[in-house]
Amino acid sequence: MPQSPQTPPAAVQRLLADGAGAGAWALDPASTSVRITSKSMWGLVTAHGTFKEVAGEGTLGADGAVEGLLTLGAASLDTANAKRDKHLRSADFFDTDNHPEIVVRVSGNANGADDATADGLPLSAEATVKGTTRVLPVTAAVAPEGSGTDAVRLTVRTVVDHRTFGITWSPMGMMKPHTDVAVEAVFRRA
Repeated sequence: MPQSPQTPPAAVQRLLADGAGAGAWALDPASTSVRITSKSMWGLVTAHGTFKEVAGEGTLGADGAVEGLLTLGAASLDTANAKRDKHLRSADFFDTDNHPEIVVRVSGNANGADDATADGLPLSAEATVKGTTRVLPVTAAVAPEGSGTDAVRLTVRTVVDHRTFGITWSPMGMMKPHTDVAVEAVFRRA
């Protein structure tokens, strides 16, 4: 059952108060993690991976307009299994020789009381993976990082059908089509 519209979460309200959060924000790579989880071997094995190279930036307008960019080094995905990681870099998966980056562009409106829910802010994420771009609706939970309004943590959890990005390798149907993505992104005032 859909939730009824609410006012923006308290952390967002503080950033919007008198334009306090308006301006440029830079991703803090040391405090940010992008993790994926995927099932293989017909759902019997769960593979976990973390992107080691992340970069990004964002802006918050005085009117609440949000724009952001998250860039992942596709070859930096580490699943703690060298053989699997090498295969993930191949043309069967990310084809990192030809597509070294995964790019996610995010937009939304933090002032949208009609759109905000208790879960956070709905955003539109345009992801480019292996040369294919798809729009993914996501919701970001927003929380202050530390005290004040100089840093925020955005938490996004979503499920991606990797086949829509041309990642279809799955002999005998051994790969499940969905990948769980968990992003904990810390942005600091630039």
